[in-house]
Amino acid sequence: MSDRPIPSPRTETQVITRAAEPIILAGTVFKVRPAVASKSKLWKEAVGAAFNESWSEIQNLKDLNALVGLAYKIGTETLAELVVSYDQDNVLPPADWIIDNASDIEIYEAFKAEMGLAFPFLRDAAKMGTGAIMAALGSLSSQLQATK
Repeated sequence: MSDRPIPSPRTETQVITRAAEPIILAGTVFKVRPAVASKSKLWKEAVGAAFNESWSEIQNLKDLNALVGLAYKIGTETLAELVVSYDQDNVLPPADWIIDNASDIEIYEAFKAEMGLAFPFLRDAAKMGTGAIMAALGSLSSQLQATK
């Protein structure tokens, strides 16, 4: 688990103005703006496709060890590609640069930040604990499967 604090919910002004979210990769801060709804929908579908075979596992996660195992199975390369694909303004470097220069935790934190932008309820669920996050991800899985 990261020692970084859970990000505060975005203020109404940040939401309305689509203020950028700081993403730190290789020690450099990149400012990624929230994607517009149509781009966000495509990104959510890409996340669903990347995690497709793992959705049933996500729904059944019971503890941190299971979550770590799932993260290992998904892989840093996949997360880096998803991080880059969310960036509609092309402020982030390419995925291969990220993999060669950023740490695993930076890539994971970047993905988490973008998940918070695409699925704002996850930030609220994080405050409620791991069980709530797992329930939210299970619900998300069902929603994504229903849209196919």
